[in-house]
Amino acid sequence: MARSRRQVLFDSGIICLFACITVPRWGTWLEDRINLRLTQKMPSWAHPLGTDHLGRDLLVRLARAIADAALPLWLTVLTGVSIGTLLALMLVAKAHTKFGKILRHGVNLVASIVGAIPLTLITFALAVVLEEADLKAVLLALGVSVILQSYLQLANHIEESRRLGYWTAHEALGGTLLGRIWRYGIRSAWTQELALSLGYKLRAAVIVEATLSYLGFGIQEPEASFGNILAAHFAASLHGKWWVMAATLSVLMVTAAAPQSLIRLASTRQKPAPTSQR
Repeated sequence: MARSRRQVLFDSGIICLFACITVPRWGTWLEDRINLRLTQKMPSWAHPLGTDHLGRDLLVRLARAIADAALPLWLTVLTGVSIGTLLALMLVAKAHTKFGKILRHGVNLVASIVGAIPLTLITFALAVVLEEADLKAVLLALGVSVILQSYLQLANHIEESRRLGYWTAHEALGGTLLGRIWRYGIRSAWTQELALSLGYKLRAAVIVEATLSYLGFGIQEPEASFGNILAAHFAASLHGKWWVMAATLSVLMVTAAAPQSLIRLASTRQKPAPTSQR
Protein backbone atom coordinates (compact mmCIF):
# COMPACT_ATOMS: atom_id res chain seq x y z
CA MET A 1 0.00 0.00 0.00
CA ALA A 2 2.80 2.41 0.91
CA ARG A 3 4.64 1.61 -2.31
CA SER A 4 1.48 2.16 -4.32
CA ARG A 5 0.95 5.50 -2.62
CA ARG A 6 4.53 6.55 -3.39
CA GLN A 7 4.01 5.56 -7.01
CA VAL A 8 0.85 7.66 -7.19
CA LEU A 9 2.68 10.65 -5.69
CA PHE A 10 5.57 10.18 -8.12
CA ASP A 11 3.25 9.94 -11.13
CA SER A 12 1.28 12.98 -9.96
CA GLY A 13 4.52 14.93 -9.62
CA ILE A 14 5.59 13.97 -13.14
CA ILE A 15 2.25 15.12 -14.57
CA CYS A 16 2.46 18.43 -12.68
CA LEU A 17 6.01 19.06 -13.91
CA PHE A 18 4.97 18.24 -17.46
CA ALA A 19 2.05 20.66 -17.24
CA CYS A 20 4.35 23.42 -15.96
CA ILE A 21 6.76 22.84 -18.84
CA THR A 22 4.08 23.09 -21.53
CA VAL A 23 2.59 26.37 -20.24
CA PRO A 24 5.20 28.70 -21.85
CA ARG A 25 4.36 27.31 -25.30
CA TRP A 26 1.02 29.08 -25.15
CA GLY A 27 2.15 32.19 -23.26
CA THR A 28 3.53 35.47 -24.57
CA TRP A 29 5.66 36.59 -21.62
CA LEU A 30 8.75 34.59 -22.67
CA GLU A 31 10.79 35.17 -25.80
CA ASP A 32 11.30 32.58 -28.50
CA ARG A 33 12.90 34.84 -31.10
CA ILE A 34 16.61 35.48 -31.35
CA ASN A 35 17.82 38.16 -28.93
CA LEU A 36 21.55 38.76 -29.15
CA ARG A 37 21.56 40.67 -25.86
CA LEU A 38 20.66 37.46 -24.03
CA THR A 39 23.19 35.17 -25.70
CA GLN A 40 25.68 35.09 -22.83
CA LYS A 41 23.21 35.36 -19.93
CA MET A 42 22.49 32.64 -17.41
CA PRO A 43 19.02 32.02 -15.89
CA SER A 44 17.14 35.08 -14.69
CA TRP A 45 13.65 35.89 -13.51
CA ALA A 46 12.56 36.52 -17.11
CA HIS A 47 14.16 33.31 -18.41
CA PRO A 48 13.97 30.60 -15.71
CA LEU A 49 16.10 28.09 -17.62
CA GLY A 50 18.31 30.63 -19.34
CA THR A 51 18.81 31.02 -23.09
CA ASP A 52 20.27 28.87 -25.83
CA HIS A 53 23.28 29.61 -28.02
CA LEU A 54 21.22 32.05 -30.11
CA GLY A 55 19.70 33.91 -27.19
CA ARG A 56 16.28 32.24 -27.42
CA ASP A 57 14.46 31.42 -24.22
CA LEU A 58 15.27 27.79 -23.42
CA LEU A 59 12.04 27.04 -21.57
CA VAL A 60 9.99 28.13 -24.58
CA ARG A 61 12.22 26.10 -26.91
CA LEU A 62 11.67 22.99 -24.80
CA ALA A 63 7.93 23.64 -24.66
CA ARG A 64 7.93 23.98 -28.45
CA ALA A 65 9.79 20.69 -28.71
CA ILE A 66 6.92 19.04 -26.84
CA ALA A 67 4.27 20.65 -29.05
CA ASP A 68 6.08 20.24 -32.38
CA ALA A 69 7.69 16.83 -31.83
CA ALA A 70 6.25 14.91 -28.88
CA LEU A 71 2.56 15.53 -29.60
CA PRO A 72 2.73 14.36 -33.27
CA LEU A 73 4.70 11.32 -32.14
CA TRP A 74 2.11 10.44 -29.50
CA LEU A 75 -0.76 10.92 -31.96
CA THR A 76 1.04 8.61 -34.39
CA VAL A 77 1.44 5.95 -31.70
CA LEU A 78 -2.23 6.16 -30.70
CA THR A 79 -3.30 5.97 -34.34
CA GLY A 80 -0.98 3.02 -34.95
CA VAL A 81 -2.30 1.14 -31.93
CA SER A 82 -5.88 1.72 -33.11
CA ILE A 83 -5.12 0.52 -36.65
CA GLY A 84 -3.19 -2.50 -35.37
CA THR A 85 -6.07 -3.43 -33.08
CA LEU A 86 -8.62 -3.16 -35.89
CA LEU A 87 -6.36 -5.19 -38.18
CA ALA A 88 -6.08 -7.96 -35.58
CA LEU A 89 -9.85 -8.04 -35.06
CA MET A 90 -10.52 -8.17 -38.81
CA LEU A 91 -8.03 -10.96 -39.50
CA VAL A 92 -9.14 -13.02 -36.50
CA ALA A 93 -12.78 -12.67 -37.57
CA LYS A 94 -11.87 -13.90 -41.10
CA ALA A 95 -9.50 -16.64 -39.90
CA HIS A 96 -11.98 -19.40 -40.86
CA THR A 97 -11.74 -18.51 -44.57
CA LYS A 98 -8.90 -19.65 -46.84
CA PHE A 99 -8.02 -16.11 -47.89
CA GLY A 100 -8.13 -14.97 -44.27
CA LYS A 101 -5.69 -17.69 -43.20
CA ILE A 102 -3.22 -16.83 -45.97
CA LEU A 103 -3.44 -13.12 -45.26
CA ARG A 104 -3.05 -13.67 -41.54
CA HIS A 105 0.05 -15.85 -41.98
CA GLY A 106 1.57 -13.21 -44.24
CA VAL A 107 0.91 -10.37 -41.82
CA ASN A 108 2.23 -12.47 -38.92
CA LEU A 109 5.46 -13.10 -40.84
CA VAL A 110 5.97 -9.42 -41.65
CA ALA A 111 5.11 -8.37 -38.09
CA SER A 112 7.55 -10.89 -36.63
CA ILE A 113 10.39 -9.71 -38.88
CA VAL A 114 9.77 -6.01 -38.27
CA GLY A 115 9.30 -6.61 -34.55
CA ALA A 116 12.76 -8.16 -34.34
CA ILE A 117 14.41 -4.97 -35.67
CA PRO A 118 14.95 -2.09 -33.20
CA LEU A 119 12.67 0.87 -33.85
CA THR A 120 15.61 3.29 -33.90
CA LEU A 121 17.31 1.30 -36.67
CA ILE A 122 14.14 1.14 -38.77
CA THR A 123 13.55 4.87 -38.45
CA PHE A 124 17.19 5.70 -39.16
CA ALA A 125 17.19 3.54 -42.31
CA LEU A 126 13.98 5.12 -43.58
CA ALA A 127 15.31 8.61 -42.90
CA VAL A 128 18.43 7.80 -44.93
CA VAL A 129 16.34 6.46 -47.82
CA LEU A 130 14.04 9.49 -47.86
CA GLU A 131 17.01 11.85 -47.43
CA GLU A 132 14.89 14.28 -45.44
CA ALA A 133 15.79 15.86 -42.12
CA ASP A 134 12.29 16.30 -40.74
CA LEU A 135 9.68 14.43 -38.76
CA LYS A 136 8.05 12.67 -41.72
CA ALA A 137 10.41 9.69 -41.82
CA VAL A 138 10.20 9.25 -38.06
CA LEU A 139 6.39 9.31 -38.07
CA LEU A 140 6.17 6.91 -41.02
CA ALA A 141 8.55 4.33 -39.54
CA LEU A 142 7.02 4.70 -36.09
CA GLY A 143 3.48 4.28 -37.41
CA VAL A 144 4.27 1.11 -39.38
CA SER A 145 6.19 -0.42 -36.48
CA VAL A 146 3.46 0.35 -33.93
CA ILE A 147 0.73 -1.02 -36.21
CA LEU A 148 2.52 -4.35 -36.63
CA GLN A 149 3.50 -4.62 -32.96
CA SER A 150 -0.03 -3.85 -31.78
CA TYR A 151 -1.50 -6.33 -34.25
CA LEU A 152 0.86 -9.11 -33.18
CA GLN A 153 0.31 -8.46 -29.48
CA LEU A 154 -3.48 -8.59 -29.70
CA ALA A 155 -3.49 -11.55 -32.10
CA ASN A 156 -1.30 -13.56 -29.71
CA HIS A 157 -3.60 -12.72 -26.79
CA ILE A 158 -6.62 -13.91 -28.74
CA GLU A 159 -4.97 -17.19 -29.74
CA GLU A 160 -3.88 -17.89 -26.16
CA SER A 161 -7.33 -17.13 -24.70
CA ARG A 162 -9.83 -18.57 -27.17
CA ARG A 163 -9.60 -22.09 -25.65
CA LEU A 164 -10.15 -20.95 -22.05
CA GLY A 165 -13.20 -22.33 -20.28
CA TYR A 166 -15.21 -19.15 -19.97
CA TRP A 167 -14.43 -18.26 -23.60
CA THR A 168 -15.78 -21.59 -24.86
CA ALA A 169 -18.78 -21.29 -22.53
CA HIS A 170 -19.54 -17.83 -23.89
CA GLU A 171 -19.28 -19.21 -27.44
CA ALA A 172 -21.60 -22.12 -26.59
CA LEU A 173 -24.19 -19.66 -25.28
CA GLY A 174 -24.19 -17.82 -28.60
CA GLY A 175 -21.72 -15.04 -27.81
CA THR A 176 -19.65 -13.46 -30.57
CA LEU A 177 -15.87 -13.53 -30.83
CA LEU A 178 -15.65 -9.74 -30.79
CA GLY A 179 -17.80 -9.72 -27.67
CA ARG A 180 -15.42 -12.12 -25.92
CA ILE A 181 -12.38 -10.12 -26.96
CA TRP A 182 -13.87 -6.93 -25.56
CA ARG A 183 -15.49 -8.40 -22.44
CA TYR A 184 -12.89 -10.92 -21.27
CA GLY A 185 -9.78 -9.49 -22.89
CA ILE A 186 -9.47 -5.76 -23.49
CA ARG A 187 -11.69 -4.80 -20.54
CA SER A 188 -10.40 -7.50 -18.21
CA ALA A 189 -7.44 -9.86 -18.44
CA TRP A 190 -5.34 -7.88 -20.91
CA THR A 191 -6.06 -4.36 -19.66
CA GLN A 192 -2.93 -3.85 -17.58
CA GLU A 193 -0.54 -5.36 -20.10
CA LEU A 194 -2.02 -3.39 -23.00
CA ALA A 195 -1.85 -0.18 -20.97
CA LEU A 196 1.78 -0.77 -20.01
CA SER A 197 2.63 -1.56 -23.62
CA LEU A 198 0.97 1.66 -24.79
CA GLY A 199 2.93 3.66 -22.22
CA TYR A 200 6.17 2.05 -23.36
CA LYS A 201 5.45 2.89 -27.02
CA LEU A 202 4.67 6.52 -26.16
CA ARG A 203 7.89 6.82 -24.17
CA ALA A 204 10.00 5.10 -26.82
CA ALA A 205 8.68 7.41 -29.54
CA VAL A 206 10.05 10.49 -27.77
CA ILE A 207 13.42 8.87 -27.08
CA VAL A 208 13.80 7.61 -30.66
CA GLU A 209 13.05 11.02 -32.20
CA ALA A 210 15.43 12.75 -29.79
CA THR A 211 18.18 10.28 -30.71
CA LEU A 212 17.67 10.73 -34.45
CA SER A 213 17.45 14.52 -34.35
CA TYR A 214 20.62 14.55 -32.25
CA LEU A 215 22.36 12.56 -35.02
CA GLY A 216 21.11 14.94 -37.73
CA PHE A 217 17.90 13.18 -38.75
CA GLY A 218 14.42 14.11 -37.64
CA ILE A 219 13.58 17.70 -36.69
CA GLN A 220 16.42 20.19 -37.28
CA GLU A 221 17.01 23.90 -36.69
CA PRO A 222 15.29 26.30 -36.64
CA GLU A 223 12.51 23.97 -35.48
CA ALA A 224 12.67 22.79 -31.88
CA SER A 225 13.50 19.23 -30.87
CA PHE A 226 15.16 17.74 -27.81
CA GLY A 227 17.80 16.15 -30.00
CA ASN A 228 18.90 19.25 -31.90
CA ILE A 229 18.91 21.32 -28.70
CA LEU A 230 21.25 18.78 -27.12
CA ALA A 231 23.44 18.64 -30.22
CA ALA A 232 23.74 22.43 -30.40
CA HIS A 233 25.00 22.67 -26.82
CA PHE A 234 27.15 19.56 -26.56
CA ALA A 235 30.43 21.38 -27.24
CA ALA A 236 29.56 24.11 -24.74
CA SER A 237 28.82 21.52 -22.05
CA LEU A 238 32.34 20.12 -22.45
CA HIS A 239 33.68 23.58 -21.56
CA GLY A 240 31.72 23.77 -18.33
CA LYS A 241 28.47 25.31 -19.61
CA TRP A 242 26.40 22.33 -18.54
CA TRP A 243 23.14 24.08 -17.63
CA VAL A 244 21.40 23.84 -21.01
CA MET A 245 22.27 20.15 -21.38
CA ALA A 246 21.09 19.35 -17.85
CA ALA A 247 17.83 21.27 -18.27
CA THR A 248 17.12 19.70 -21.67
CA LEU A 249 17.81 16.16 -20.44
CA SER A 250 15.58 16.73 -17.40
CA VAL A 251 12.68 17.99 -19.52
CA LEU A 252 13.21 15.11 -21.96
CA MET A 253 12.96 12.55 -19.14
CA VAL A 254 9.81 14.20 -17.75
CA THR A 255 8.21 14.32 -21.20
CA ALA A 256 9.03 10.68 -21.93
CA ALA A 257 7.72 9.57 -18.52
CA ALA A 258 4.52 11.66 -18.59
CA PRO A 259 2.36 9.27 -20.71
CA GLN A 260 3.26 6.25 -18.59
CA SER A 261 2.54 8.18 -15.40
CA LEU A 262 -0.84 9.27 -16.75
CA ILE A 263 -1.70 5.70 -17.76
CA ARG A 264 -0.70 4.35 -14.33
CA LEU A 265 -2.80 7.00 -12.58
CA ALA A 266 -5.79 6.13 -14.78
CA SER A 267 -5.37 2.39 -14.18
CA THR A 268 -5.24 2.78 -10.38
CA ARG A 269 -8.69 4.39 -10.46
CA GLN A 270 -10.25 1.47 -12.31
CA LYS A 271 -11.65 -1.51 -10.44
CA PRO A 272 -10.38 -4.86 -11.70
CA ALA A 273 -13.03 -6.58 -13.78
CA PRO A 274 -13.78 -10.26 -13.12
CA THR A 275 -12.41 -12.72 -15.66
CA SER A 276 -14.87 -15.55 -15.07
CA GLN A 277 -18.16 -13.93 -16.04
CA ARG A 278 -20.82 -16.10 -17.49
